[in-house]
Amino acid sequence: MYIRRKIFLRWLWLRYSYPFNWAHKPLCSRFRKHVIKVRSIYLCRSCTMTYFGITVSLLSLFSFNETADRFGSAIFVLICFVILPLSYPGLYKKLHRSARDLLRFLMGFVIPLLFFLILSKQYAAGIPGMIILSFFWIIYFRERKTRKLKACDNCSEYGKGEICSGFRIQAQRIRRFEEEATEFIINSGYVPDLKKRV
Repeated sequence: MYIRRKIFLRWLWLRYSYPFNWAHKPLCSRFRKHVIKVRSIYLCRSCTMTYFGITVSLLSLFSFNETADRFGSAIFVLICFVILPLSYPGLYKKLHRSARDLLRFLMGFVIPLLFFLILSKQYAAGIPGMIILSFFWIIYFRERKTRKLKACDNCSEYGKGEICSGFRIQAQRIRRFEEEATEFIINSGYVPDLKKRV
């Protein structure tokens, strides 16, 4: 019963959250150009371009294996030389949206290529590349986390004490999820274990 209940609640959450779960941004006009809408689903534009780059890279590696053996290291180094400095959050946010799309596509492209270099024993580029990219992502996510805290500071809706337009859809669907989940739990007869407190 516990597993069935957990599966149902997980399915219920996905049912209500799928339109915004992969947006990674508020759904207001300020962030509209950073989100792609496919029917009723909002997708993070940067993540979409990254996954597109991964897909193209995998197809390229399968289709042009000999070329990757000969020039994979050079291609990897060249792409990293371009994308790493430009992907630093402080500079990245100043670029045109199309330039960001290209950077995210190329970032996705080098991920399978990096693993290919290591698996094909091109260690001279593969191992340093993995170390450099690992450090880059650590720094990137730390800086990104700081910048996200201030992303809405200049918004006219900020601090008004009500749900803003960027999170209105999320709030409505989460409220509906909570109502249905609560009703399901009550009807299931579930009683939580209460630990004794000293």
